[in-house]
Amino acid sequence: MHRALLVLSLALVACDSGNGDRTELERLFDCDTVREITFPSTTSGALSTSDCDYTDDDGTYADYYVFELDAATNVDVFQTSDTIDSFLSLYNASGTELAFDDDSGSDFFGPHDARISRSLAAGVYVIAANSYGVETGPYTLELTTTP
Repeated sequence: MHRALLVLSLALVACDSGNGDRTELERLFDCDTVREITFPSTTSGALSTSDCDYTDDDGTYADYYVFELDAATNVDVFQTSDTIDSFLSLYNASGTELAFDDDSGSDFFGPHDARISRSLAAGVYVIAANSYGVETGPYTLELTTTP
């Protein structure tokens, strides 16, 4: 299995430093917190009314996660929840949406789980963990690499 070495640039992804300065990605996604995430990992999160607005301005909430790949890598991202209808989006560092998914994770998990499986070049990427409708509640985000 090919494992990508992940090196995160703190200049790009650090959370708000507390002095009111936002990072480049926080400004791009209009969100005060873009969290760092690594491969492989499993992260628990929750959508709440205090979260960032989703980029489509559809009234839904989103948590944003950033990762960097130092080599071309096949990645799988799963968002599962017993509470919300999971919806995932994947963006490059310029904010261009590369992929999105609503329910294709249901082949592996529950009926309303999301999955993005994609071959990515080296670079910085952002994941938006979201819901299909205006919903709040817990979710699990699982990131893996595949050969």
